[in-house]
Amino acid sequence: MVIVFKFLKRNLFVIVFIIVVFGYVFNGISKSVNEFQQIDKRKENIALKCETDLSDENNSYSDNYIKYCENILSYKDDKFSFYNYLSDMAIEKCGLVVGYLGLLVVLVPALYYVCRLLKNGYIVNYLTRKNYLSFLKCLFGKAYRFVWILPLIAIIMICVSLKYGVIQNNTNTLTLWMSDITNNIYLFIILYLINIFMYSCMFINLGLIVARYQNNYFLSLVLSYVIFFGLELFLELFSASGVCNVFFKDYCGGSFFNIMDAFTFNDAYGVSSVMLFSFVMLVISFVGVFLAYRNQEKLVIKSERYWRSR
Repeated sequence: MVIVFKFLKRNLFVIVFIIVVFGYVFNGISKSVNEFQQIDKRKENIALKCETDLSDENNSYSDNYIKYCENILSYKDDKFSFYNYLSDMAIEKCGLVVGYLGLLVVLVPALYYVCRLLKNGYIVNYLTRKNYLSFLKCLFGKAYRFVWILPLIAIIMICVSLKYGVIQNNTNTLTLWMSDITNNIYLFIILYLINIFMYSCMFINLGLIVARYQNNYFLSLVLSYVIFFGLELFLELFSASGVCNVFFKDYCGGSFFNIMDAFTFNDAYGVSSVMLFSFVMLVISFVGVFLAYRNQEKLVIKSERYWRSR
């Protein structure tokens, strides 16, 4: 009991934050399911009324109403697809958290522990017992403990979408994804989760780079988001420039370079292009981490100086 109490005391902020995030997500998922079910119920009621009216020989109806009912009845058995549910949950109902604030969803808990290690002079005592590589494994391990948050949210959305939505995209409602990959739902799910996982790793790497130079927890969060937003703005401007047209041609002028929303998985330019872009950005982030932490002496001096100045 004492151990549990100490654990909760040390990690209360992170635990509460994760509970709030998942509470928001579950609320959004619930709203999405309820809305689709209400739409289906209204469709059933309208179809039932049309069937009753058309079978009533004692009353006559206009040709427009008859055509309307025939159109309603032709679609009465259509159900919302897996993709309808997933796109509504990921973009509409939970888009704020998993989209614009997705970076912070990962970094708020990750940097909480990273900054504590870097600013309290922990590395100085650690290196008296073990080597620098061991310290980096410890530091990166603290951060990457939370790489699962966004993928887990995606898995929950996918499971709910599989439960309520039909596998075939046979509804006339447009979805976010319209390429041929939607014909293979299992391949779509695998690539979708891999892409989100790569984004999660990229977010953590960005946080690690920022924390290397700014050990203050709050400032590191703000600076990480400012850099991320600035990178998004740069890519958007680059996408609209003539330089982009020279090198990337058809990929320019659209949302291909949008890194703000890992859950969008924009397949307008082909899934292979999306995966390649995410992979390249991930590799660049790993290179940035390597460059930031390759000098042991500078990291020790930085950490010790911050610790002694407190």
